Amino acid sequence: MKQGAGIKTITTALAIIEALHALNISKLVVATPYIEELNQLEKKFLEDSGFKVLNIKGLNIIKNTDIGRQPPWTAYRARKRGLCA
Repeated sequence: MKQGAGIKTITTALAIIEALHALNISKLVVATPYIEELNQLEKKFLEDSGFKVLNIKGLNIIKNTDIGRQPPWTAYRARKRGLCA
């Protein structure tokens, strides 16, 4: 990305990994908007990055446009329903 843009860049994935390391977090419970197939890829990525994923669950939303339409309280409600407990 740096070559194409000509400036220093960072991906969302790298930013998350760096933030988790900075906070000394080693175990995670993850809630996503994704389907199970993508959740398993996410879990593998996190585990390959040195984290233990205790649980990962998704909302099973397929279309990116539908993910973007989720209201801000979606994550809160998912937690309240025990989605990521």
